[in-house]
Amino acid sequence: MVVHANKPALLTVLAGPDQSKFIVHKTLICKRSDFFQAACARGGWKEAIEKIVRLPEIDEDIFRIYDRFICHGVIRLLSPLPSTRKHDPSPSRNADQFFDLVVHAYALAEVIQDATFCNALADETQAIMTQHSTIGSACTIETLCEKVSLSSKLTMLFVHKWAGLYFSKTHESTHRPAGKELPVEFVVRIVRVLVARDEWQWLEG
Repeated sequence: MVVHANKPALLTVLAGPDQSKFIVHKTLICKRSDFFQAACARGGWKEAIEKIVRLPEIDEDIFRIYDRFICHGVIRLLSPLPSTRKHDPSPSRNADQFFDLVVHAYALAEVIQDATFCNALADETQAIMTQHSTIGSACTIETLCEKVSLSSKLTMLFVHKWAGLYFSKTHESTHRPAGKELPVEFVVRIVRVLVARDEWQWLEG
């Protein structure tokens, strides 16, 4: 008599407007994500019956980053999202492309409520900032404020980096970007950080 091992339960995820199909390990993804756990719970959503979760607002390349993170436990970046920018003032285009991917991936992490993925993305961003001495452009910050919560670990990482490198009292005013380049809510966060550091003298005058 041949005994067959139980096959792992699988779940289909349809990502993006074109409904790109991903077959994921149900137990693994539900263990990581509160969103998927709720969707697959018995007596819960219709997804639990269909074994299909639809995420039409999530770009397929972004979900693929998450899919690979689930399988391998590391952040593997793909080709960047198509840029809608007409002008990018950043001297480091590659860094901005990386940050765009991270911001969209972090937005996904917040939607599906996966804290481990959030932390991994923030850690990877910290490493890139340190390695390449870059903090992204104002365009990156604008996207960040549109997609990610202001209280998130990723947002506060950018806030502290911008506060430290562009608004510190040790920098000349000519090195600071114009306030109008940044979303107001982001500038407010920077001011709070500087006040806490007692580095708010640049506001005077």
